[in-house]
Amino acid sequence: MVQEQLQRPGEHLPRIAHPPPLGQAPVRDSKRPGSTVITFRASSWTSFIRAIAEDDVPSPPC
Repeated sequence: MVQEQLQRPGEHLPRIAHPPPLGQAPVRDSKRPGSTVITFRASSWTSFIRAIAEDDVPSPPC
């Protein structure tokens, strides 16, 4: 359902075979849909996304 709402014409979004375990957030490189999935605690992923939205992520050192 959500997948269909986010999909753009001509864009393919992979189907999820099963939901992730409760409390986990599986993440994959969107440019490499066949790549390995990295799993984060959902609370950690939420904090990361919130920090990005608030522009509160430090730049990496040069």
